[in-house]
Amino acid sequence: MSKRNFEGLTAKGTQNTKTRDSFNPKWVKVKVTTATPDLKSVHVELSSIYEYSYENGLKCKISAACSSFKTNAGNEYATGKRWEAWELGYCKRHLLSRIHAENVQILYDQKHGISVKSLLTEKLADRKARLDHAKRLQTDEEQICILMENVLLANNMNASMLSVKTIHDHIGKFVSLPDSWGSKNYTFEFVAAINEVVANEIFTELRASLLHTLIVDESTDIAVHKVLVLYFKYRSPNSLVYKTIRWHHPTDSMPCSGS
Repeated sequence: MSKRNFEGLTAKGTQNTKTRDSFNPKWVKVKVTTATPDLKSVHVELSSIYEYSYENGLKCKISAACSSFKTNAGNEYATGKRWEAWELGYCKRHLLSRIHAENVQILYDQKHGISVKSLLTEKLADRKARLDHAKRLQTDEEQICILMENVLLANNMNASMLSVKTIHDHIGKFVSLPDSWGSKNYTFEFVAAINEVVANEIFTELRASLLHTLIVDESTDIAVHKVLVLYFKYRSPNSLVYKTIRWHHPTDSMPCSGS
């Protein structure tokens, strides 16, 4: 077993200098010593920092938690990072970046209290995002489930996501709902979260299918942007019913399915 230092970052495990065409799931088992929102320095597996999916690529959980801050504008690790050639060193290199260190400090301050110096130098936008994040952490899970059900209702009715606020206001007459989660920005955040879960389930089922067909099409939206559309028809291993899935470009809201 070899040991190598990366400018203050200590990693245990064999060095992998070869690049790969795809992500190696074994990489998340590699242990590193790095700062986390809970402790300033701790020995953890990369799986506690990263999550990987075929659809979204490699996502840093810490960057994703701080995606609402302006400092994370353009941070691909917050939404999902991809490379043409994958290498373990890329995962470790991000932990040494300035943006990652700032995100760790943001979450650490939120959990353990912010220093007086930080309060004096904190920007107004960052303060608003910090307070908003603190309110979200205090929200009841049942209330969040109701808000997500409203988003699903609007989607099933083929209604605009902008109409979700009207549904929130109506449901709010009968049950208590958090105001901090009712904006349209969080509506699209709910859609993205739902989309990720649904897409993972669909593609897992599709990969396990022994029989399937694929049709590739192209469409143009009202803004004259071309959109790639894929139609999958497949049968699950334990079912005799064929399902048809229509998958849009990743910027679309949700994949549509039907049987």
